Amino acid sequence: MGYDEMADLDFHRGEVSAMQWALSQAGAPLDAENVLDVGGGGGGHSGFLAALARRVTTADLVDPNVSYGGEFLRLLKEKYARHGVELDLAKVEFQRANAMDLPYKDGLFDLVVSFNAFEHIPDPNKALREALRVTRPGGHLYITFDPIWTADTGSHFANFVPEPWAHLVMDADSFAEAMMCAGALAGQGIRHHCARFAHAWHRCQGQGGYLRADDRAEGAGQVHHHDF
Repeated sequence: MGYDEMADLDFHRGEVSAMQWALSQAGAPLDAENVLDVGGGGGGHSGFLAALARRVTTADLVDPNVSYGGEFLRLLKEKYARHGVELDLAKVEFQRANAMDLPYKDGLFDLVVSFNAFEHIPDPNKALREALRVTRPGGHLYITFDPIWTADTGSHFANFVPEPWAHLVMDADSFAEAMMCAGALAGQGIRHHCARFAHAWHRCQGQGGYLRADDRAEGAGQVHHHDF
């Protein structure tokens, strides 16, 4: 089972569409001046978020700017273009940042989003407090975390390695090798995906366990939508 670029973009488009629906149900505006995407370093949501905002900042521990010999932005723009999506690079910025210690001032963003990243963060309580801190008063926060790390597809790379729970059975190197084999025909992006998985694997292992179903983020804030 190889990498399907169109299916990948359609999946991310669907996640942004689900976000728009959830925000509309909460009476939130569907456009924003300044958006922060926490944990979206691969850029899968950037083109769709940029269509809704004047500025999109993507923060992730893995810095995509150093991927592909410094050609990440060009390749990402071309990837979107191949499927009829215009990515305005003047509206997006990718930065290396820790979700538990965001390098942004209080209340900077109108909308803070995170798609399926919180289950990989060692302390989601800290990350949530940070997300709330950088959201302006009256702004909105949208977070999904599905599937959790211990789910059968918890690696988030079932499109490469479909065997259930393979990411829990294999070590990081073996799983990355399986991803390489599955994506060899696709070429573009596979090494970046492997680096993202290895980072997530070592981050969870370093905590001496996985996030439990009863882990709850503490702190004030209005939750408009959650996805388990």
